Amino acid sequence: MPLAILPDGLRALHYAHRSGGRFNESGHPTKPDKDKVAALQWLTARMAPNTGVALHPGMRQSLWVDWSMRRPAVTVSHMPTTPATGQDRYYVADMRFMSATEQEALVASFSITALGTFLTVDRAEPRGAFRAFDIARREPSFLEEYWVSSSHALRRVAPNPYLSWELRDRFELSPNEPPTAAPVTFEDLRIAHNIAVSRGDAAAEQRWLQALLAGTDRRAQHVFGDGAELLGARLEQGSSYVYSVYFLAVGPTRANRSS
Repeated sequence: MPLAILPDGLRALHYAHRSGGRFNESGHPTKPDKDKVAALQWLTARMAPNTGVALHPGMRQSLWVDWSMRRPAVTVSHMPTTPATGQDRYYVADMRFMSATEQEALVASFSITALGTFLTVDRAEPRGAFRAFDIARREPSFLEEYWVSSSHALRRVAPNPYLSWELRDRFELSPNEPPTAAPVTFEDLRIAHNIAVSRGDAAAEQRWLQALLAGTDRRAQHVFGDGAELLGARLEQGSSYVYSVYFLAVGPTRANRSS
């Protein structure tokens, strides 16, 4: 009997390792939240003592959030609108789970430190500053893989001029000069292409697009009815599997044109 179930056991062991021991949560997506952990720990190290954190509902608070930040955190349904200190001084939201209106109101009202997709607010700071940091993946060392993170890549927070340009462009902030350093990561290449599009530089646009799509799987390439094009997909294998799909837009969507 043990020999009969051995193949299934080995497959289950591999699957459990890739999912961090969580299997498939009864068919629901698993969210390791490594980027959220990195963002909250980075923020905590820079927060004033005896202060708390308010969270946008899209942060999907769970018990590990308070433990990770080593201070009380509470989810609130309302957006901050005025300066504050004490327990209400800091506010954190995830742009992936915010409306465009909420994002714009937050940026217009406060100084913002963007950590990847997370917008963090210090309500005691004067309004107007905007800083952007990338939450980049890095492969764990042998000891880190054994003791710290055996199923997912680790994260590091670092300034990123390409992300800064993209977010400042999204919120129409000026000045917003493009980065002078050459793009390094796939995300840098994607944003470099978009910078070239915004500047009308057709040569640079094609150069960065070809660099971005090098090595992608383009068998599913497809042009949709509105002119948007599915260009290709890339699977990055490592401690974390990352699957990226690239689309080429022809302009604003109908919803954006009417708003």
